Amino acid sequence: KDPTTLVDLKANILYIVIYMENLNLPQLETPLHILAVDDDATNLLVIEKMLKPCGCEVERATSGKEALDKVWKKLPDVILLDVMMPEMDGFEVCRKLKSSSETRLVPIIIVTALQEKEDKIKGIQAGCDDFISKPIDRLELIARVHALGQVKRLNDDLDHAESVVLSLARAEGNFTKISLR
Repeated sequence: KDPTTLVDLKANILYIVIYMENLNLPQLETPLHILAVDDDATNLLVIEKMLKPCGCEVERATSGKEALDKVWKKLPDVILLDVMMPEMDGFEVCRKLKSSSETRLVPIIIVTALQEKEDKIKGIQAGCDDFISKPIDRLELIARVHALGQVKRLNDDLDHAESVVLSLARAEGNFTKISLR
């Protein structure tokens, strides 16, 4: 049996179940760009199938390095990050993103099967914004992604407003210098 066919089949069954339950899933005015990072293709498909009906655009990465490369190319609104991955674990990816001024405000949700308090503390110390336990509950995922997506958009609006105010202040300073001469 082809494993990719089984993965697609599982994801399509989940997709059908989501629609058959006929839930009033919240829709976004403008889609959120989500980066889902997991070394397991099935988990990535499940996340995508859960979020797409709500108007999210889901981009996938299968390693920490690939995730960092994708973030630098297009800044996501929210990152869903698995912890246990080869080469670079989710904690390290989170630390790298939160230490950069360009990416420090991108919300990161750690998606993990780890349940120990020490693991959660490690995630908080790395800078994550929230946790979701595996297996993923669809409504919890949607609620957390929407909430942190709104926080990201509000931060973006504040950054834009700050740059406008600074531009006006500079222009006013230049106008005052010209008028005093």
